[in-house]
Amino acid sequence: MELDRVASTGSAPGPPEEASERPKAVTVIGAAWLIFGGFRFLGGLLGLIMWKLGGMKELLTRPSPWTGLVSERILRFAFRNFGVEVTLQMVVGLIAAFCAIALLRLRPWARPAIEVFCWLGLTFVVCFSILWSVVWTRAIGEAANTPPSLRPLGVGITLLLTGGLALAFVAMIRALRRPDVRAVFRPA
Repeated sequence: MELDRVASTGSAPGPPEEASERPKAVTVIGAAWLIFGGFRFLGGLLGLIMWKLGGMKELLTRPSPWTGLVSERILRFAFRNFGVEVTLQMVVGLIAAFCAIALLRLRPWARPAIEVFCWLGLTFVVCFSILWSVVWTRAIGEAANTPPSLRPLGVGITLLLTGGLALAFVAMIRALRRPDVRAVFRPA
């Protein structure tokens, strides 16, 4: 039966047939994580090149809103290990891209792997939102000629932007847990 189909169509069964069974949510989520992984890898590579060329110490230690929150010892530690940090970011980008490709190929292990990435991303976004709100409030509070009405504005903008990302992660998690998506990833 399969040979008759190959003879009549002139092509062997493979990825096009597999792709037609893939739910659209899986395609969108896989593409999003593939793009994120690629950018994370390239961003880490750019950071590593900039660190090797020099000039990062001045960039990392100049006065900023972080200065009051982060001690000099932590800044020195971060700079001393900056190469390791950006290398880890590159590795995370490669792993995310690898898992996204596996998700697009409907590998059974890829759905929970991408879900873990979504949970980590959601945790990061929530922590960043809290930290940035504290930094913004402190920076605005220390500025001499800034009206106090800007404090809630900065926190609101932060929550709006990070809230959108958080909703995207929650939507991805919900989509990956849908019964129709789970059914596609069951081993044959």
